[in-house]
Amino acid sequence: MEGSSCPPPSAVGSVPTSTPNVPALPEMESVNSLVMPDYLSDANSIAEINSPMLNIDTSSTPKKRKNFSQDGFLFIPECAEEMKPKVGMLFEEISSAEKFYKQYAHHVGFSVRRGQQLIVKEVLQWKRFKCAREGYRSTKGTITASPHKKKRKVIKLTRCGCDAQMYVKRDCDGKYKIVSVIEQHNHELVSPSKQHLIRSNRQVNEKAKRVLYDCHKASIGPSQAYRLLHVGGGGMKKLNAAFFFEYEVDEHGKMVRLFWADATSRKNYKHFPDVLSFDSTYSTNQYDMVFAPFTGINHHMQSVFFAAGFLAEETIEEYTWMFQAFLRAMGGIAPRLIITDECARIGGAIRDVLPNSIHRLCMWHILQKVRDKVEPSIAGDEKFWERLNKCVWRSETPAKFEERWHALISDFKLEGNVWLAKRFDLRKSWIPAYFMDIPLAGILRTTSRSESENAFFKSFVGRKLAYVEFWLRFDTALQCQRQEELIADNSSIHTTPTLLTTWEIERQGSEIFTHEVFALFQKQVNAAREDCDVQTTTIVDGTKVFEVSDAWGVREVRFDSTTMIAKCSCKLFESKGILCRHIIRVFRASKLNELPSIYVLKRWEKKCKRDAVYDGEGNLLEENAIGSAETTIRRKIATARNMLEEIIRDARASEEVIDFINTGLSNLQSSLVQKFQTVPPTRHEEQETFIGTSIPTQIAVFTASDTCSRGTCSRIRGHRDDAKGGAGKKKKKDPNLKVPRQCGLCKEVGFHDARKCPKKT
Repeated sequence: MEGSSCPPPSAVGSVPTSTPNVPALPEMESVNSLVMPDYLSDANSIAEINSPMLNIDTSSTPKKRKNFSQDGFLFIPECAEEMKPKVGMLFEEISSAEKFYKQYAHHVGFSVRRGQQLIVKEVLQWKRFKCAREGYRSTKGTITASPHKKKRKVIKLTRCGCDAQMYVKRDCDGKYKIVSVIEQHNHELVSPSKQHLIRSNRQVNEKAKRVLYDCHKASIGPSQAYRLLHVGGGGMKKLNAAFFFEYEVDEHGKMVRLFWADATSRKNYKHFPDVLSFDSTYSTNQYDMVFAPFTGINHHMQSVFFAAGFLAEETIEEYTWMFQAFLRAMGGIAPRLIITDECARIGGAIRDVLPNSIHRLCMWHILQKVRDKVEPSIAGDEKFWERLNKCVWRSETPAKFEERWHALISDFKLEGNVWLAKRFDLRKSWIPAYFMDIPLAGILRTTSRSESENAFFKSFVGRKLAYVEFWLRFDTALQCQRQEELIADNSSIHTTPTLLTTWEIERQGSEIFTHEVFALFQKQVNAAREDCDVQTTTIVDGTKVFEVSDAWGVREVRFDSTTMIAKCSCKLFESKGILCRHIIRVFRASKLNELPSIYVLKRWEKKCKRDAVYDGEGNLLEENAIGSAETTIRRKIATARNMLEEIIRDARASEEVIDFINTGLSNLQSSLVQKFQTVPPTRHEEQETFIGTSIPTQIAVFTASDTCSRGTCSRIRGHRDDAKGGAGKKKKKDPNLKVPRQCGLCKEVGFHDARKCPKKT
């Protein structure tokens, strides 16, 4: 299991398929172990235990079936014996029983909700506490019959018919006794790294409430307050052996180059090395060094940080060193495709260091420059932009693009435009038609990923920061980014998306793909059902050729039933890794109800990051470098802090009780000093704890000198800007200067408007 140290799951138990009830299962000796009854071991019988959402035409709650997971497994949690609920346990109050069961549930990884209860004469007689995934959700109101009708909110289903529960009954002495317990679950349990996301475990303690109130009074918004709680709840992590960094200094000992990638970033690149975005237009420290992050795309379609560096200058040599350090950090694995801005120095370094990687230029930056490179009359012509966008974005083959480009240049008399001629010479580096056959090239066509990363880091990191200040804030930004991925992981693994069809291929996709990728796949499945139709079928050289029509035209699909390989002329799978509607329709016509394995890319799967990854030196690229002992200590500290907060909350109304608590704490502190002889840390030790590493006694690396960088982002204006040559003063416009504009009547660009238009009658 991800995030846990459990041994491999085991499968036991065997009963005939006619057995009506779940057999009693023995206790296992593995964490979150799997139990597979033999009457579900047959692959055909697994298909009978489907999601209740498959029958989308009924408005009633589906009938409960044998409550086993779709893989035919039961999950039995394991924990310390004293934490397990056992038949015969007694509790004074029902609230004590609920608290005990929730502590057990949150520790092993499931959420709890209250079930049925019986109250007689205002006295609770019995009550059930169930797994939050018990039962099924009604499909009524969750599916829109027609895609053209008003779009309804997409609901992620959590119910899967889990039977795990605890039944508590009041005895003759007025105490509450556990009468029965069902331990096994039919779904995967939440891993330790995600247990704070369990719904019944998400409670705001007294300390957090007080911080939120204080932040509100200080006009600190919810986002900043949450960040404060997030940072305050942990500490500066210590660097492990898998943290990679390199730097270089000049002859004066000043740093001129710095590169780093932590264990999590290196692990992410091992899983998602397909496409990479590199940007160097952001300066984020007080030495004006260029900050250059490497950004990719994870299995949730989110931006993911791979590595970063600082450069004092922007030369080919500097970029060459940066890319070489990146390759060393990533075990020599080069990306299949790298996208950057149009920069000759970056391009030269890529050709030298990454000769086998495809270098793509950002389309958005090139198209943004077109307006300044053509005549004003053309820049204001809507037909020009319509044809240019059609030429660039909707040309599916290089031949079609070149035909439309030459026609556009000829019709608008742009043969003498040198800049457009150079862009045509570079067409293989930025036009989508030339990247249709490159795997996953369609998911990264601009450097917007890098720019969004820069904007994200900018909300954490100021421009005038020293290295230590930058690192502390940058690490916080990374933790926030990875928390978003953790939330998406938890949602994809422990909830089920709503199905729109009864097709088995859609159900299979919902089990395999993350929610974000499945939403794109589901769109294609729904379009295959609603819009696609097979027009003709022929056989050419043993391969079936289908002509499939949709709302946009007719596509050709070639399908080899022997190898199960299908290729469509739209090339959606090649460019984005998601099967297109035309192939799905052909599979449906060919009685193929499941996706062939070749069309399930591992990078889009929910559990694609569960494999252990090692670097070239054999170090485990572990996301959490914190050991089990340290985790236990942190958990105990949090428990003690919460208990103290609850005691203070209950006692704040009585001064006598507060005095009693203070006296007890003073006695406890004296006893601790006498027994353990604790010594308060020095200021030097506090600083080392704060930054997460030891402070050297001798300084060998000095800060860099100020440098000038290319195309940095907009900076914050200071109070001295007005004193520097009038930089802060607004320039007065010349009243006699006329600016051409587009007339609202004749649509021509000139020095008139609709009131003085010469074509006005």
